[in-house]
Amino acid sequence: GFTVDLRSWTKQVEWFSPRYNVVTFDSRGHGKSDSPETNYSRDHRQTDLLAVVNDLGIEKFHLVGLSMGGATSIGVALDFPERLISLTLISSGVTGTPSNKQDQLLQIVREKGVEAAKEIWIKSTLKYYEDKPGYARDILNQMMSEHGGKPWQDPNRGKYTHRDDMSLLKEMRIPTLILVGEKDISFVKMGEKLSEAIPMSTQEILPNVGHMINIEVPDLFNKRLDVWLTDRL
Repeated sequence: GFTVDLRSWTKQVEWFSPRYNVVTFDSRGHGKSDSPETNYSRDHRQTDLLAVVNDLGIEKFHLVGLSMGGATSIGVALDFPERLISLTLISSGVTGTPSNKQDQLLQIVREKGVEAAKEIWIKSTLKYYEDKPGYARDILNQMMSEHGGKPWQDPNRGKYTHRDDMSLLKEMRIPTLILVGEKDISFVKMGEKLSEAIPMSTQEILPNVGHMINIEVPDLFNKRLDVWLTDRL
């Protein structure tokens, strides 16, 4: 997810590691990964993901992506379908779809600086958790507060040429699980579009959950993903 890091997958690493080779990593500009001045497009994230699995000698794998990571995962699935056993998209975006919220934040970065945009981003994200104290709110606040903000400062942000991935999904033949939280309204609509576009897809809307499903309801999420992966064996 944008402005969060591999700590968002802690509960999944604990759950799946006894039976699976689980790999998580920080996207460039996030967590402990390098933060270059530029090159934060989906294509760069896709190249990084493939570099990780190639370096580890992993030929075929289940790919799980959330939000920004979902968009990255879709790109990998379209370009390298032979590498994937299955695809799981959680609260996923898709490259080529405009984001008014990110456009507004980019304008704030240009006018007032990255810290001003970061403050607005954190406040708006955590608003959903005002009456939901606990692990999800605390870990999200920690990760976003520690985020360096480099992707927002990319001089080429907003200028990258993006392929319309949605128009290509009808050709994809990878078993795909699409999970969306009921209260994540805009992504419920996106999930429906993805489900309609991807032939071998299953969509589920989890009740009383927001955007960060794997953090908000880790046990429920882990059990559902576990069944999905087991069925792919």
